[in-house]
Amino acid sequence: MILKNFLEVGLIKHIVTQNIDGLHLRSGVRRVQLSELHGNMFVAKCSYCERYIALPDSLPTVGQKEIGKDCPILKSGGRRCRGKLHDTLLDWEDNLPALELLTAETQSK
Repeated sequence: MILKNFLEVGLIKHIVTQNIDGLHLRSGVRRVQLSELHGNMFVAKCSYCERYIALPDSLPTVGQKEIGKDCPILKSGGRRCRGKLHDTLLDWEDNLPALELLTAETQSK
């Protein structure tokens, strides 16, 4: 993907996208170089630890709903996180995610 090449050579420092197809991450763009304002159909977020989890298949829901899976993250001592995974996709009435928007605004200056 050409945008990944632009990042590598320093022509751009961050990508802000509304695409939900996950192609930027699949092309090798690092998560810290990317603001996905409308979510990603292959990434879920834990309701407890708030970590993002990449999944091999597209998510079954839209609108930041629970997807029926537990968070796989292990806490200290080997205990599994007790959170539930939610899709990251916005529905029509959802606001843009605050952290993604703030990062996009900061990186765009």
